[in-house]
Amino acid sequence: MEAGRKRNIRSGEQYSHLFPKAEGINKTIRTNADVTHTVAFIPKVVNETLDQTEKIAQLLKANEKMILPETVLVLILQILSQGG
Repeated sequence: MEAGRKRNIRSGEQYSHLFPKAEGINKTIRTNADVTHTVAFIPKVVNETLDQTEKIAQLLKANEKMILPETVLVLILQILSQGG
């Protein structure tokens, strides 16, 4: 999939304090992986990193009028709209 136009995306730096610092290590889990491997790997990664999303989850839950997917969408759209 390819974007039809260039998007100027804001950094999202205002949310950095809600996540732990990255270790800065890139490691290969599986060479020559395809989409099937990636999709199967996603639940493992989600479970292993749940603690990293605790602070942002609290922020997203703070607004009880919005369900989680809508809240995430609003944050994404705010970041995208600020960049152009």
